[in-house]
Amino acid sequence: IVTITVLVGGYPIFKESLYALRKGRVNMELSMVIAIIASLALLQFLPAIVITFFAIMSEFVEGFIVKKERKNIEMLYNLAPRKALVKSEDGQTTLLEIEQVSVGNIIIVREGDIIPVDGMIISGSSTVDQASITGESIPLEKNIGDSVFAGTINLTQQLEIKCEKKSTDTTFAKIIQLVEEAEASKAPIQKLTDKMATRLIQFAIGLSVVTYLATQNIVSALSVIVVAGACGLAVGT
Repeated sequence: IVTITVLVGGYPIFKESLYALRKGRVNMELSMVIAIIASLALLQFLPAIVITFFAIMSEFVEGFIVKKERKNIEMLYNLAPRKALVKSEDGQTTLLEIEQVSVGNIIIVREGDIIPVDGMIISGSSTVDQASITGESIPLEKNIGDSVFAGTINLTQQLEIKCEKKSTDTTFAKIIQLVEEAEASKAPIQKLTDKMATRLIQFAIGLSVVTYLATQNIVSALSVIVVAGACGLAVGT
């Protein structure tokens, strides 16, 4: 029963380590898998259960953090303006997709609307909430000649803004791009743990062979791998 439970419960870890091996990589999950298999081979069920439990917990925490990061990106996308009300030279207004807005266009932003472009106020004055860009908790008064950012909120009065940047070059668009790059890239500590995993597994297997040659005891040899796998769990966490 314990063996079946460990194999079923540890399936995500086995799958991830197998996927890494197919790609020619060694990760922390592999050291945990080796430790679990060694524990089962020794009929030491408690270590097998404990290692599996903490491995699953670490996977759960990692998944939770990744999901939260994705929600943050979704929130940024939801704040990003999709359309802009453009004023032509004859005074007519046209609702355009944000990608169709050009530098130099005059944008009408009504009170309560999200400012769709980076630009300069040419008519009107209002209070603008810039928390999404600068983190300032208190809205600022903006007047003619002041700069405003896409993704901020016009709170009190209608504004006319001269567009100074394309939608892909705005400060808000660059923030989204940086967040996406940060999520996709590995932190230096993650690269370090992958290197440590490789060294740890090599050391554990080598030391277990030496232990067996010295003691002629398979239990002692496998115990080395179990201990090393537990160390891998700590380093991975």
